[in-house]
Amino acid sequence: MQNPVSSLREERGERKEDRNKAKVEDTQKTVLIVDDDVALAEVYRARLEVEGFNVAVVYDGEEALRWLSGAEADMIIMDCMLPKFGGLSVLETLNEGKPKSYKTPVLMVSGLDRPEYKAKAEELGAIDYLIKSSASISEMVDAVHEGLRVGASKKGKQKR
Repeated sequence: MQNPVSSLREERGERKEDRNKAKVEDTQKTVLIVDDDVALAEVYRARLEVEGFNVAVVYDGEEALRWLSGAEADMIIMDCMLPKFGGLSVLETLNEGKPKSYKTPVLMVSGLDRPEYKAKAEELGAIDYLIKSSASISEMVDAVHEGLRVGASKKGKQKR
């Protein structure tokens, strides 16, 4: 049985060489991880660092907003359910006053498979919504690379 991700990539005409080139171009990008699950955040950090990313980790929504007020991330991985200020509320705050076509890509992750959360995350511009218990670390990394490609194309259009 063929891997569904491989099959989808073949349908889209993606070649392994193209994906590898994109991954090389993504190195040295900064990814902010916002998750109160310390162990999982550290697993994400370790894997992304192996992939060549600069990684920052914060553990609640207030910390995320404080970090983003003084630094810039190329990509954000954010838990939906966070202490102090939830992930969807952080995403809503980040969107305030910014053109829809010019945003940092955000990958929402959650321990809850709640259609209403997924719909709200998509409405707020999240590039994807992964369920922690069913998404592999490799799927998360693939989603980060895809988010960086999508984000770069949107930012390129905005600058013209």
